[in-house]
Amino acid sequence: MRCSAAPAKVLRPRSSSVFPRERLFLLLDDSLVQPISWINGPPGIGKTTLVASWLDARQIHSIWYQVDEGDSDPASFFYYLGLAVQKANPRKRKPLPLLTSEYVLGIPTFSRRFFENAYDRLIRISDSASPFVIVFDNCQEVSEGAEFNKIINAGIEHVPSGMKFIFISRKDPPETFVRLMANSQMKTIGWDELKFTLDESNEMVRLRGYEAVSLEVLGQLHEKTDGWAAGIVLSLEGARSGGIESVLSKMHDSKEISQYFANEIFHREEPAVQDFLLKPTCFHGCLRGWLRPLPETSTPGASYRT
Repeated sequence: MRCSAAPAKVLRPRSSSVFPRERLFLLLDDSLVQPISWINGPPGIGKTTLVASWLDARQIHSIWYQVDEGDSDPASFFYYLGLAVQKANPRKRKPLPLLTSEYVLGIPTFSRRFFENAYDRLIRISDSASPFVIVFDNCQEVSEGAEFNKIINAGIEHVPSGMKFIFISRKDPPETFVRLMANSQMKTIGWDELKFTLDESNEMVRLRGYEAVSLEVLGQLHEKTDGWAAGIVLSLEGARSGGIESVLSKMHDSKEISQYFANEIFHREEPAVQDFLLKPTCFHGCLRGWLRPLPETSTPGASYRT
């Protein structure tokens, strides 16, 4: 459990040279009164960058945990989370307990005791001005019925004062979290809050060196991207050779956007969702690349629309 060489799984992403989203920083500040926040939206909207840059801007003590398929195994999850806690407070030499065979039949109880132990270690290194924050990123990587969600639910059942959880996902909170929302313990931040406003889109364009662009063109870019951060960035990359006006005129054929869709969305979806996206009625629109979250959908697993 030595933390001298912590794996990337428990390292916070760098947030230098990013667009500071003060509007959302204030929203996260307000969410501190609730012990849990769930941030969800499509890929490329800036969820991870937002939280990492907010933690840096506010100088908040934190743990960052990258969720992956391996966390479906409870023993693996507790091992890596133990590493993260040890890294955050190396003065506590005694490691957190591992999930061994004698605990397998009592995982909920083990989870509560594990988190209580972790809380005690982490609160000690925080200050009274802000809580210690534990971030779980990419929560969509584990299925809704995975033991991971049950473990988290048991662990955060009684979050003490001085602790805060932030979950980042491309999906809505799992059913196991419904009670937290009903009891006003959880703040949700979604597409409507995460997407760039017109002013933020314009500022992003100017920060990337396009200072002489007219307000009309800026408005068209924002309208076509619908405030999608990745869409704005990829459009600006495509504008290096012919200007933003040129990109706007052929945006429906954007190669960069199509590649982003394929790499970040299509290949990460379950086979049933891939099959749906490949249907003739959907394929052409998907390749256009402009994604918006579905407020409601009758298609199982479909989280975005074109």
